[in-house]
Amino acid sequence: MPDFSRQNWPGDQRLSSRVPFWPHEPAVQARLDRNFFDVRLDRISDGERLFLHTMADCSTGDGTCDFTCVAERLGKTTNALSMQRRALIRKGIIYAPKIGKLAYTVPRFGDYLKRTLPLARA
Repeated sequence: MPDFSRQNWPGDQRLSSRVPFWPHEPAVQARLDRNFFDVRLDRISDGERLFLHTMADCSTGDGTCDFTCVAERLGKTTNALSMQRRALIRKGIIYAPKIGKLAYTVPRFGDYLKRTLPLARA
């Protein structure tokens, strides 16, 4: 996040509603990918990556996804995926905001996955 702040509000410039949220988006996005998002993926297995990417495909407009959608797209039951789900929650990658719903713990992580990891179909 310091990279984001440095790019968007250099020096002593005061925050204001007139400052666009992502004025330097390509540069900021590249730094966030390299220094923040990539590091999160270093901690997970290939199966967990597939789970996360499938979550991105199932995501709704509110940033959550249905756990049943993930299971259906992976051709498994929710019970069969519960250990992966639990492991990703313990690692701080996802959380369950409501029963049956999943979300990433950091904003834009789903966008990062869609942008950088092609979904490997089984």
